Amino acid sequence: MRTALLLLSMMLLAGVGPEERAAEMLERAEASLAAARTPGERLAALGRAAQAEEAALAAIRENLRSGANRRAEIEAGLEGERRRLVAVLSALQRIESAPRAAALAHPDGVVAGARAGMQLAALAPALEAETARLSALLAELSALDVRRDIAASDARRSLAALQRLRAEIAEIVDRDRGAGNVSAATRARLVAEGEALAQSAKSLKALAAALPSAVAEEEAPRAASFAAARGALPPPVEGELERRFGAPGAGGPLEGVEISAPAYAAVYAPWRSVVRFAGPFGEDGVVVMLEPDPEILIVFSGLAAARVQLGDVVAAGEPLGALGGPPPAAEEFLIAATTPVESLGRETLYMEVRRGGAPVDPAIWFALDTEEGDRQ
Repeated sequence: MRTALLLLSMMLLAGVGPEERAAEMLERAEASLAAARTPGERLAALGRAAQAEEAALAAIRENLRSGANRRAEIEAGLEGERRRLVAVLSALQRIESAPRAAALAHPDGVVAGARAGMQLAALAPALEAETARLSALLAELSALDVRRDIAASDARRSLAALQRLRAEIAEIVDRDRGAGNVSAATRARLVAEGEALAQSAKSLKALAAALPSAVAEEEAPRAASFAAARGALPPPVEGELERRFGAPGAGGPLEGVEISAPAYAAVYAPWRSVVRFAGPFGEDGVVVMLEPDPEILIVFSGLAAARVQLGDVVAAGEPLGALGGPPPAAEEFLIAATTPVESLGRETLYMEVRRGGAPVDPAIWFALDTEEGDRQ
């Protein structure tokens, strides 16, 4: 029901695109929640549901902003024509209501009066067309108000749902932390290794390259091979692709991708993985490194905080951390969505995938939007 209502309201707002994607994500998340039988399955389903709500908020925000821009455009045009239209419509009204004899009483005589009346009468069709056009614009303004109210209601529901989902996720993670993790001996080794490398590595690239596959095959997360998920994984954060793999930069070609997202967005694990590193690392902010398969490492940097610890086994869809603060209050979100200046703030998540220590294009695995938002 929640999905159907959201899809209906979004279709009223804009039609297809991000709106349909968000509704489809919500539908899949609801199905996953209904099918979840274990705490791990429920945690993954809750993460997918939270990411779906973030996608819904992004679509709602875009619709609110485009509606506000259209309203400003209409109102600016109406303001420019208001005085002229009032004067001309008043003249037209006088023509329609004045007796014929009075209309012919022109200071320059009957012929001049008739000629003036004919000239004004000739304007009537054009004025009627203009009136119809203005009526349509006023009707559009009214429709925009209705759609804005629908979107505002959807935004409040999505924000409340996101808060509930994140609270339940935090409760499950805190309650079950350590369940299904690697052995104590392996965890101790990984922690010592990670701390030593963090002290000695001079860059994120050096840190990632120095982390060989350290999880024994028998302790690797039990799931389908990460290699089989090519092109099927959703982005780890709801945002827009800013720079793609190989984009030129001061330090050479980019070895990963950069994704711009709202500051309140969370970063989600794309696959069941072992956490190989989690914590602050110099100017890169908080860094999280995942090992979904032996010889494969997924690196995330730019987080403000991490929810996971080195040695954890995370489920697909589990939140790894956040780019910034918590979701905004509903009124703050609505005000920001209808103003031209970004007031909620945006952050950039850097992600790279390494196979055998070498960087590879994340787009091989992730369904990244390479057109909208790509600024290469």
